[in-house]
Amino acid sequence: MGSLKFDRIGVLENLQYEYFAQRVAAGAPPDQAYYAAGYRAKDVRQAVYKLKNRPEVRKRIMELAAEAAEQFRCLTLGSTKERLMELEDRWRRMKALIRARAGDPRMQQTPGGETGLLVLRQKVLGNGTGTIDEYCFDHTLMEAMLALEAQAAKELGQWTQKLEVTATFNLVERLNAGRQRVAEAVNAKVLTIGEQQP
Repeated sequence: MGSLKFDRIGVLENLQYEYFAQRVAAGAPPDQAYYAAGYRAKDVRQAVYKLKNRPEVRKRIMELAAEAAEQFRCLTLGSTKERLMELEDRWRRMKALIRARAGDPRMQQTPGGETGLLVLRQKVLGNGTGTIDEYCFDHTLMEAMLALEAQAAKELGQWTQKLEVTATFNLVERLNAGRQRVAEAVNAKVLTIGEQQP
């Protein structure tokens, strides 16, 4: 996105002009900015129009608005960058956990254990006398990783929502149904006309 390029004029010498420009650039309605700058007039609309369209005031409003937009953009990018760094740190930690599990000698002996996507759970036997090892897919970790990846994609603007079309119709079926209704109506008229004749 490009920004407007123009010569900076800086703070206006006329402080009322400057205050008016600052208020308008900040989003205040021009008539309120006019009064706040200490002006009074019988025809406020015309006075505001003239003041707002003075070349130095107009340029100063544009300059202030551009500065505010740039500050906001930097603030937003900074926070987005920090969020992305945090997401990436969490994601890397999860990947490290998967690698550590994959390297565990007990996991090496279990089918699928070398992936690091299994978690060892110990279940107590029904009578409480012992335990049994159970290896399960760690869907909680995978869901967390997928959620992190989705959030990162959203932050980067790479996320698109897929819309599903719920209305289904077949054009051929609709045309055939319409033709059938017309044929039935024509047959009904023919029968009605045929019945009326002796």
